[in-house]
Amino acid sequence: MHWLTSSLEEYRQYQAKVDKIYYDHGAAFMHLQKEAAVPEVAFSLTGKLYLSGSGWLLLSVPNALVRGVFDALHEPGAELPLRSDGQLEAHISIMSPDELQTIGGAGKITERGHEYRYSLGQLKSVEPNSWSGVARVWYCTVSSPALENLRKSYGLEPRRNGYDLHITVAKRKARVLQNNEVSKAAEDLTAKELTAAANKADKNPSEEQKESGNYRKGHVFWRGLGLTIENPKGSIRRGTDEEGKKWETTMTAHYGYIKKTKSAADGDHVDFFFDPSGVDSDFVCIVNQTKPNGSFDEHKVVFGTASEEEAKKLYLSNYSDDWKGFHSCKSMSLDKFKEWLEEGDTSKKAEVDVLPGGKGDLKSIMDFNADEMAKGVQTEKEHTVDEEIAADIAKDHLTEDKNYYTKLRSIDKGVPAVASKSLMERLSNGSSRKAGSASISLQLNY
Repeated sequence: MHWLTSSLEEYRQYQAKVDKIYYDHGAAFMHLQKEAAVPEVAFSLTGKLYLSGSGWLLLSVPNALVRGVFDALHEPGAELPLRSDGQLEAHISIMSPDELQTIGGAGKITERGHEYRYSLGQLKSVEPNSWSGVARVWYCTVSSPALENLRKSYGLEPRRNGYDLHITVAKRKARVLQNNEVSKAAEDLTAKELTAAANKADKNPSEEQKESGNYRKGHVFWRGLGLTIENPKGSIRRGTDEEGKKWETTMTAHYGYIKKTKSAADGDHVDFFFDPSGVDSDFVCIVNQTKPNGSFDEHKVVFGTASEEEAKKLYLSNYSDDWKGFHSCKSMSLDKFKEWLEEGDTSKKAEVDVLPGGKGDLKSIMDFNADEMAKGVQTEKEHTVDEEIAADIAKDHLTEDKNYYTKLRSIDKGVPAVASKSLMERLSNGSSRKAGSASISLQLNY
């Protein structure tokens, strides 16, 4: 049986790679829609013709493709178009039961099992008249001359009731949105509603499913952020570290990622931990996570706590006792966090503010001209012996005027025009003195 086990494992790995391709294609399709670009019709997809249990003639569509589109869709209250049994069955509807009846029944269709090509068109939405309990549907139009010719060969119009061939990717139930405002179910979530959405996630996906992203997740819209939950509180999160050692941990918070984000650190979405008991809190903490060698790894965002101490404790509780990945954390309001998502540099550590509330809070000292920053730090040290505070003040001034200190020196001739050699070295190579020195070091967080 060894050869069979090996073959099955190889097949699973192959299928995971295929699913990943479809998922990424769905996400890329959504990116083109948002950029108002025209999708490449040359990219053809293929599906098989089959008869569903409800009597429809359908063309199969990879579930991973629909999940890729859905995860990139940023619509409050939207959910996957699951069947009554909770499973996703992505497809293109070719003939209805009534149409099959007019041509003599499904037995007349000799093309079942045949493959047909199609390409994606545009993302559209509509308020359906005949789907009970559903207020809006999102779908991708499909171009397929072969499928239209199939319908014509049986004496039917090329398009069913004049509608585009399409793939349904999302639906929104009735009464989720009221009076053009997002209701509690989509915006002002309660802890119970957040947890109910989280518990829709598949708690035990295979490694192949995790690699491809093709498994059921929880989805919520909270305070203007689309959140996808992969691991609900109480579930077991598993993985393999860089050394090939397997690990697992019981989650003390909901874990997932923020939609419409991309971390420059690893190319994936920005991840988060969410304590459901703090769903009303606007306090956000960005954890700077490091690798075993001390270099920057990625950010982990903590929602639902009220202080940096609580955020650190929640973060660490989701790792083993010997976890060394926590470096530091940067706290801010939810509004500031949204600005950070838009303007912050996710390729390096989020700098911890010594003087929060300034115009340069979202920037690193490496974002400024090194000579100008050196002048700024030396100038501000006339008012403080703390280099971090001096740098924080300098960032605020240089955000308003990138040549602020050059202009200042032209007015005040009493300040030396050249920065100290040691400070310039730290600005150029990112080094810093060890903690405990007479002057607190100027840390450069990339």
